[in-house]
Amino acid sequence: MGTGTGIWACEFGDEFPGCEVTGVDVSPMQPVMVPPNVKFEVDNAEDEWTWPDNTFDYIHLRGLLGSIKDWDKFYRQAYRCLKPGGWIEHHDQGVRWFSESGAITEESALGQYPKVFWKAGELMGQTFRIVDDDVPRQSMGKAGFANIDSHDFRMYYGLWPTDRRAKAIGNCSKMTFEQDPEGIYHLTFASVLVGLHTNILLCR
Repeated sequence: MGTGTGIWACEFGDEFPGCEVTGVDVSPMQPVMVPPNVKFEVDNAEDEWTWPDNTFDYIHLRGLLGSIKDWDKFYRQAYRCLKPGGWIEHHDQGVRWFSESGAITEESALGQYPKVFWKAGELMGQTFRIVDDDVPRQSMGKAGFANIDSHDFRMYYGLWPTDRRAKAIGNCSKMTFEQDPEGIYHLTFASVLVGLHTNILLCR
């Protein structure tokens, strides 16, 4: 779900040629040339899922914070479409910045940064606080999932870490963040401005 460019789905299909991979996204931005066991569908994950019960062995989603209005409904549908014993894996990130040196204060620009997103999420009804409020774990539990496990990872930013692996992660996150600031900010700040103007993983 939320396959985006489809790169991950294609790589997964290449690595596991014996499985069938279906990538779903609301935008048709995926490549035409894909592995023979991979297909893409344009659909909205918030609509009613048209797959029959017990269709999938594994569902993966990532980076959907600020995209879903009703996470309880989303996970109920995922539960229905997973086969007994199937797995769902959800990777997402918060929008709050942290500094081990204490350089990011409440009054700083990065200290104010998450508040803009949280406000936009409130106005849109699509929360950016799914990590802060532990939304996936709670919604999974309501849907009936068992053996729910959660792990927190540091999201390094930039090339400052001395550890080789951490440096690579920091470089990737920096490139990812800086690739699409315009789209993210237009959506978020437009939501805030409109609101102010109107005064308003895991086993089955």
